[in-house]
Amino acid sequence: MNREAMQMWEQMNEVGKTTMESLLKFNEITSRSVERMAQQQLAMMGGCFESTVSHLKALSEGKGVQDVLLGQTRLATECSEKWMASTRTVIEISLQAQADLGQWMNESLNRLNVQTLKTAEQVQETVRQVA
Repeated sequence: MNREAMQMWEQMNEVGKTTMESLLKFNEITSRSVERMAQQQLAMMGGCFESTVSHLKALSEGKGVQDVLLGQTRLATECSEKWMASTRTVIEISLQAQADLGQWMNESLNRLNVQTLKTAEQVQETVRQVA
């Protein structure tokens, strides 16, 4: 293989390597975010289950309509607080994912810029040698 072809082959390998590294980083960021969201959902479902069990227990122990209404009010308040906390956590996870993906994009574009400049310089050098 001549020198120019070898350089081109090395450039393609470098681009492939950089692309693979970038995709692996993207996968890491998205996987981490999905995992955190799944954990949050499981925690929320567990909390809902506990609230329901507690509510059913309070209903069974209630002595009248007043106790039932009080139990429903407590359940609604408890569920609202849990939903608000869950929503805050989901927003935090989303904002972190957004920040991580923004950083990933900047790093990827910077690497692409460096590779493009390097390739352009090598092409210019090859053109000078041929001319």
